[in-house]
Amino acid sequence: MKYRDFLETKAMPNVNSGFDTPYKINSMLFDFQKDIVKWALKKGKTAIFADCGLGKTPIQLEWAFHVHKKENKPILIFAPLAVSKQTQREGIKFKIDVNICGSQDGVINGINITNYEKIHKFDLSRFVGIVLDESSILKSYSGKFRNEIIEKTKTIKYKLACTATPAPNDFMELGNHSEFLGIMTRSEMLAMFFIHDSGKTQKWRLKGHADSEYWKWLCTWAVTIRKPSDLGYEDNGFILPKININEFIVECAKPNEGELFVTDATTLQDRQKARRNSIKERTDYVASLINGSSESWLIWCNLNDESMEITKKLNNATEIAGRHSDEKKERAVLWFKGETCKCGLTNYLHNDKLAINNIGDSLCGRKSMPKIEEKNMPKAKRKEKEEKNKPEIAMKIKNICENGLKIIPIKSKHIEEKLRIKETPELESCIQKIPNDEKKHLNIQENGEEKIQQNFFPKDLSNMELQQKTIIECAMSKKENVQFAAKNKNDSTLTIATKQIKSEDCCVLNAISDSGNSKIVKSFSEKQLCTCRDFQKNRTLVSKPKIFGFGLNLQHCSNVVFVGLSDSYEQYYQAVRRCWRFGQKKEVNVHIIVSNAEGSVLNNIHRKEKQAQNMASEMIKNMKELSSDSIHYSNKNKKESYMVKLKKGRNYEYVLGDCIEETLRIEDDSVHYSIFSPPFAELYTYSDSVRDMGNSKNYDEFFIQFGFIVKELHRIAKLGRLVSVHCIDIPAMKERDGYIGIKDFPGDIIRLFQSFGFIYHSRVTIWKNPLIEATRTKALGLMHKQLCKDSSKCRQGLPDYLITFRKKGNNESPINNGAGLNEFIGENEPTESGLKYSHEIWRRYASPVWMDIRQSNTLNKIKARENKDEKHICPLQLDVIGRGIELWSNKGETIFDPFGGIASCGYQAILMDRKFKGIELKESYWKVGCENLHKAENSRQQDLFDL
Repeated sequence: MKYRDFLETKAMPNVNSGFDTPYKINSMLFDFQKDIVKWALKKGKTAIFADCGLGKTPIQLEWAFHVHKKENKPILIFAPLAVSKQTQREGIKFKIDVNICGSQDGVINGINITNYEKIHKFDLSRFVGIVLDESSILKSYSGKFRNEIIEKTKTIKYKLACTATPAPNDFMELGNHSEFLGIMTRSEMLAMFFIHDSGKTQKWRLKGHADSEYWKWLCTWAVTIRKPSDLGYEDNGFILPKININEFIVECAKPNEGELFVTDATTLQDRQKARRNSIKERTDYVASLINGSSESWLIWCNLNDESMEITKKLNNATEIAGRHSDEKKERAVLWFKGETCKCGLTNYLHNDKLAINNIGDSLCGRKSMPKIEEKNMPKAKRKEKEEKNKPEIAMKIKNICENGLKIIPIKSKHIEEKLRIKETPELESCIQKIPNDEKKHLNIQENGEEKIQQNFFPKDLSNMELQQKTIIECAMSKKENVQFAAKNKNDSTLTIATKQIKSEDCCVLNAISDSGNSKIVKSFSEKQLCTCRDFQKNRTLVSKPKIFGFGLNLQHCSNVVFVGLSDSYEQYYQAVRRCWRFGQKKEVNVHIIVSNAEGSVLNNIHRKEKQAQNMASEMIKNMKELSSDSIHYSNKNKKESYMVKLKKGRNYEYVLGDCIEETLRIEDDSVHYSIFSPPFAELYTYSDSVRDMGNSKNYDEFFIQFGFIVKELHRIAKLGRLVSVHCIDIPAMKERDGYIGIKDFPGDIIRLFQSFGFIYHSRVTIWKNPLIEATRTKALGLMHKQLCKDSSKCRQGLPDYLITFRKKGNNESPINNGAGLNEFIGENEPTESGLKYSHEIWRRYASPVWMDIRQSNTLNKIKARENKDEKHICPLQLDVIGRGIELWSNKGETIFDPFGGIASCGYQAILMDRKFKGIELKESYWKVGCENLHKAENSRQQDLFDL
């Protein structure tokens, strides 16, 4: 591979792997949504970070529709629990069919949707496109789940990730999305753009020089929008209402175990204890807040005990916990939004297809109203419609009989009157008729309990057909063992004959009356358990953020209560945004209830909230123009250009430019000795250029680029002459490398040089003070407290190394030191004289460990640093450079440094009467290097003049 080709692969390309759709985008979408869909289709693999209520669902459905249209292969959408049906209804609104499936067997060649929890039931290789709805769930789930979905979707051609919170308060979490989309792995992103703040294992921040390049890179695959004007559109209809945050601190009556007084909980364990000790006080307060209210409430809990306790204390609340089935969880959401009753019976007031004219008292204990169009329908037309629906009714009754409802006892004369059973003989196999003159009740043994079933409908019921439909609808959920009631022998009231075996909800009201009194039936339905009748407006849903906190559109509700609060800001944010989102018409009131012992958790959320707001503002500020350009297709790939300059002196040439390209200009076999300190892989960054080897997305990429200069070093070195490389071992980090340890950087350098024909000549270890390293880096392995806690994690300090290589062949210019060494470079100069002085110097230099290098003997780098420069190892000590030059070169020979920096090698070479050639990529360093070289020449001239 040529060097220029490599740079192309290293640059952040604006690659389009998708297509321009030939079909029109759905006209029901807003303009900004249409353009985002077009952009995402053209990209092929993208992320949409759009605030709650900006229409991520229709955007992803339209994207999936066009991908399927082009490829004619199935698409799969992963969504949080209870979001599937919501998405399906959105599809109906936008005229896009969405198939809900629970496994691969249910997949159709179209748009499919399932829950994240069911990923193991699908063969993802059979899908051409995949969508992650609320993709921030990649962070919320365990690393195992995140890795599974990333691994299983690697080969999928089209990908879309949609969320409002890609990284609530931590930029590094964006790596999950990048890795899912196949743009760059999380570890590569960290190495390329982030720096690890020493001493904080999880603390990473953007490198100074990487910020602009990071945002440019992000905009090649993601669009960020908090409101339409961020992309240059009008904000009409997309203004959030006011939100009121009300915090209430209750007095905790019970201190933690072993304590006399209630104290502020500081640790996670203490906070959990404090929550449990204050459940009664907090739930009492919430009950007083909600009971009597005529509005809907959404209550978020953190503990199961909180959830159960508050549900008991509220008048009309439904609790949804992890123990409940997915079916019940989805039903609860529909009920909370007012679309069904608790048991799943569709609300007739919402224009249900089975609603008919003149609906009387339903089994659900409420008076339903007919559709307007059917109310005004002529009598003959209504009669015709009723006749047409009879076969459908009969089939539904038959289905019920096959699915567990074995007997529907009703008076035969009503069947004959309303359904004309003689014309629909299929009913015979399904319905057991009970004549009026039979016994008043039947004794049925089931599960060891006596159940009494009697006449279901009163004698004078005029709307039996609708009642029949109602019971059909209720029974379709296939629940058994519901409540029964029977007449008490001593009075005319109804009583419960058996206990309800399943406690989730009732399904069919088995209200039984032998008196034919419709008022008694209705009274029973109202007083007993028929939750089907539950269509009140003031619904209350009790659950946890991790169950319902993602993806649901609950803006019909404007009252949110946190009975318990965890330390997760993302869960808090997402839970609030179920209601406070675009489309909300009212002010949203959020009530946070904590005990006086939980002040720290509240402060923690406040801190994270501020951090998240700052981060969101930073994202929008940096990406606003770039995202807008990207969506409107105005951003073009720009080839990087860099400046080349040359500064010449009497004894030096110092070039500003790319070390590899500029080394190509140097003649073969022309350099006597090279000594340099290269970038330490991805450890430090000095510029935002792809030509900077420190800007590598991983360890391997660094060595590919470093290999180009090693090849040239071998070409330009004279036969038998040497190259010395200053380097260190590199700490491996959990987030970047997957483990904590040490990477053998010197060893990898040795192997690379050998691969290009060099001979491994020598290695010297340069002692470093571990206390200084510990103070500077805060490395856990060097801390004394770690020694006391668990010394298995302790390690030694990291020394420097000077590794030297030799080019094969005979040296035509022997390095002749005459009678020996007459000048010592280092600290603690030998006290001997004459030949013994030279012997002592040589013993020091020949030692495999140099203990006498003056660590502070470096050139001043302050003037060369820019505001965005990250910390890095101090410039190479002049003692190390001086010893290398004296051992392996003659006076008047050429010394070469391809990573010149502030020209420390050149400065020392000139002072030691050598010539120097150097290259530096960063202009601020190059300018200071030129000054240092000029200063060295003047100093050398002054020395000669003095002589």
